[in-house]
Amino acid sequence: MIYFSLEFALAFLVFLLIYWQFCSKAKNIILLIFNYLVICWINPVFAICVGVYTIVIYLFGLIIYDSASKVSLAFSIIMVVFCLFVFKYFDFMKDFYDTIFIILGFGTIKSDLLFPLGLSFYSFAAITYLCHVYRQSQYKDEIFGFEEHYTPVVLRHTETSLDSKDSSYQFRMTDGKDSLALPQNDCVESHNDNPTKGLNSATSHVENNPPVMLSESETSLESTKNPQNDKSPVMLRTMPKTSLKYEISNENNISSNNQDSTFQRLNVFSMQHFLNLAIFLSFFPTFISGPIMRSDRFFAQLNGTRTFGNVNLIMVLLLFGIVKKVFIANYLEIYSTPILQNPSDYDSLSLLLSIYAYSIQLYCDFSGYVDLVCAFALCIGFVLPINFNMPYMARNIKDFWNRWHISLSTFIRDYIYIPLGGNRKGFFLTQIFVLIAFGLSGIWHGSSYNFLIWGLLHGFGVIILNICYRLGLKLEIPLLGSIITFHFVVFAWIFFYYATFDESLNYISSFINNWDKDISLDSIIYLLFAAVAFLIYPLLFNLHKKLAFILMNLNIFIKILLISFVLIIIIGFSPNGIPNFIYAGF
Repeated sequence: MIYFSLEFALAFLVFLLIYWQFCSKAKNIILLIFNYLVICWINPVFAICVGVYTIVIYLFGLIIYDSASKVSLAFSIIMVVFCLFVFKYFDFMKDFYDTIFIILGFGTIKSDLLFPLGLSFYSFAAITYLCHVYRQSQYKDEIFGFEEHYTPVVLRHTETSLDSKDSSYQFRMTDGKDSLALPQNDCVESHNDNPTKGLNSATSHVENNPPVMLSESETSLESTKNPQNDKSPVMLRTMPKTSLKYEISNENNISSNNQDSTFQRLNVFSMQHFLNLAIFLSFFPTFISGPIMRSDRFFAQLNGTRTFGNVNLIMVLLLFGIVKKVFIANYLEIYSTPILQNPSDYDSLSLLLSIYAYSIQLYCDFSGYVDLVCAFALCIGFVLPINFNMPYMARNIKDFWNRWHISLSTFIRDYIYIPLGGNRKGFFLTQIFVLIAFGLSGIWHGSSYNFLIWGLLHGFGVIILNICYRLGLKLEIPLLGSIITFHFVVFAWIFFYYATFDESLNYISSFINNWDKDISLDSIIYLLFAAVAFLIYPLLFNLHKKLAFILMNLNIFIKILLISFVLIIIIGFSPNGIPNFIYAGF
């Protein structure tokens, strides 16, 4: 695995030294170059694929923005999905392609394709980008001033008091009809000494960051207090990087005919800028196996101010990634693989322990990867979305999917389940939509029927839970719920592990029939250890933050000695070799 090689560590350190010497625009170019160097390091063909893919997605974005049409959006997404389908399920469809070649008279040609690394993840990233461009296109005329007749946009505030230093304020941009939230990265500041202080700097602060459109639940910064009804002006300390000037106005003095208001055209294509998109789709921390990052959040960070910090958290995440992958996942794989590959030769308890081990291995393998790339991202001033939150302590199957591979589950929710109708079409159709969403989640992981079965098992689990809630059956026993959910998830992993349905049935039948085989003492000890580990597991909540806090309060020399000691122990006791991450194959 490239991220665990000494060569990559040295290259990354050199990159960091160069990266932090330059301004934001230069940083972006350096980051793009390093992204493609990493991809070329893996395989130069993949770099070509990503480059061509980026050009196509950029052109799709321009078409969507110009037409503001759902048809163009749908066509673009269909083409993205089709591209993913052709490459991802090529082995499954290979015989069909060869038959087509024979029919067309090209019998000597044998179809063969190399699956581009990371295609699944940057395809999903591209979909978030295209959808965000479409959402922007719906507001371009009324907000971004592309028409001759502009609707005045004013900054208004309500129930504010400048007498209290802790007052929180509520702000909205309004066109007289609908209220739109201020950008997420704006910061509000009151000026007690001079109410007009900062006005000029606020309205002339020019960068290249368009306003971020928030969801309905995020469209206001609610007051946390009950301040007095003082209508003094409040200025923006930080404005988005645009050439649009906001009119600063009191709530009782809002005039749509204000002749002093200045409205200029906004460079909305800063977010669709090819360089930014190229960085987004090739971003090396998320390129191989995610997590899936939404385009709006990525561009907000790319165009914002980046700083190097959280050194203690970076060190903890790096250690977590190494311990989970190099130490825990590798040893669990060594234990489970011989048993899972030959289930008929082992007793039922060993078979149970082996699928336990695979379940923990899969978690440590993937979450260890996420810890590692989160540390890389923090090193260059980016924050990646949370992807795991102690999933094996979930109280039910819904809770599990709120904790496991969060970036994928939320993507499926926002881009498949909700567009299908979500829970707005009645109880019965809601369950159908749940089944479709989980079925698609299954086949996204692979082309075999087993992945579809795995997805549908989780879908039926959610449906059963929904029916229980519908009937008023809400048995909430935390530990019991976690145990039942864990074993349901473990059972579903059987179909995730094996390539064919027959292999899965062989494991299940061996587990049922092999209880008469002798059970070793080691297996009993392992089972007791697993039970204790399951009970201790909840105590590890937010362990990375706790350890980062401890490191922060240690002397620098003690800190270096402690980290060096841990690394020596890990490297010294880890098995030889570092296999690829499991999710790199998806």
